[in-house]
Amino acid sequence: ENLPLCTQVVLVAYPYLTAILPSHKKRVCAACFKDMRRRLTFNCSGCSYCFYCSPECQQLHTVSGPCLSANNPRQDRNTELHTAGLQVPHAILCPIIKRFSSFKFDGDMAAILLMCLEALAIHQLLQQQVQQQQQQQ
Repeated sequence: ENLPLCTQVVLVAYPYLTAILPSHKKRVCAACFKDMRRRLTFNCSGCSYCFYCSPECQQLHTVSGPCLSANNPRQDRNTELHTAGLQVPHAILCPIIKRFSSFKFDGDMAAILLMCLEALAIHQLLQQQVQQQQQQQ
């Protein structure tokens, strides 16, 4: 049968974690995920792993973490559990990433490691939020 096209949004799902594959890290912005189709010129001076399309994206990523909303990247951060509005600022992960920079990883293992580190950091930040809420009660 011919069913009418649905024009109402039924579900919006945000990713819990993101990682840029090593083969794409020099052309995909670590903050806004734009594929620039060219080598990015701005990179993190701390870990040299993250690359950015602009100084603004680099600053936002350092203090706020990656933006995970597809439509309006920096405005949808307050959605429920969009990791509870929680993204890990790169400033937290950068020193840890730097420690692993001398290791040689096969294939996409660096991206997998980065996602594991981010998951651990999110867990820690969520625990801190719970403790703060308990102290306020």
